[in-house]
Amino acid sequence: MLAIRALAEREKRRIMVCFVLRFAAFYRKVKEIIQSGALGEIASIHASEGVMPWHQAHSFVRGHWAVAGKSSPMILSKCCHDTDIVHWLAGRRCLRVSSFGSREFFRAERAPAGAPARCTDGCPVEATCPYNALRYAGDMRVPWLAMVYDRAREATPEEIVAWLRTSPWGRCVYRCDNDVVDRQVIAMEFEGGLTGTFGMTAFDTGRHIEICGTRGVLRGGETHRHHFGAHLFYLPHEGEPVKYTVKADDGGYELHGGGDGGLVNALYDEMTKPPGSPLAAGIDSTTHSHVIAFAAEESRLTGHTVDVAEFERAHTR
Repeated sequence: MLAIRALAEREKRRIMVCFVLRFAAFYRKVKEIIQSGALGEIASIHASEGVMPWHQAHSFVRGHWAVAGKSSPMILSKCCHDTDIVHWLAGRRCLRVSSFGSREFFRAERAPAGAPARCTDGCPVEATCPYNALRYAGDMRVPWLAMVYDRAREATPEEIVAWLRTSPWGRCVYRCDNDVVDRQVIAMEFEGGLTGTFGMTAFDTGRHIEICGTRGVLRGGETHRHHFGAHLFYLPHEGEPVKYTVKADDGGYELHGGGDGGLVNALYDEMTKPPGSPLAAGIDSTTHSHVIAFAAEESRLTGHTVDVAEFERAHTR
């Protein structure tokens, strides 16, 4: 990654990284509110991502990103979007990182008594287990099965069960070879004393943000959209609260899945800017976001606070 950045600088090439959250209507509105000065001086940013229990099991226990050595650490494969969005909203470089996390739930010690290696082998708790792989033939056929099985839409339940008997997605979630975390937190210190935190957990759903400033607090995310009728709530230290509801450019989803339209729309403008103009998601900024994620994993594994600049220099060839 650092070599690609160095090559782009040497050859004077533009690289735009598809960090889609930067182009989602929700985070664009958050950035706009910060830049308006309504929050005053930003003191801290708190972000979280609930992966969703089934998603965790599908992708990070049974799936492609379950083993860090074969793919990447959880904090990179799932949450580099989040280290990026905190960095982007902060608008400055990260200086130091500390992180803690572990795989505590999806492990053999947590398996129900008598649970076999595969859900297709007859499990005593199949009727109540939320991770029962036989759900791929039922309520989890769309969209989850379609991501890993070409005949997901037309296959009979019998065909799907036969496929699950040998597929990684037919395994008991407590008896897989997964080693990535199912919960992790990061503490970040940015230039100017701004602090940031990020928490990833398998046991929540959706992204959330809280930004504390000298004039007020901005809170919002998936739960606010779903339950409280607005995406964002501004709570000034003095005065009345303000609600914000945002719309995606294409009228679709406003968060992660809705940034694609804005990303594509931005591509032409970004690539035709005058020489030397900064890109909205240029490689220097987005590389730093990745480095934060790598540094967080280094901290989690070693138990030490990581100096981000020193960490990057140590890995620059």
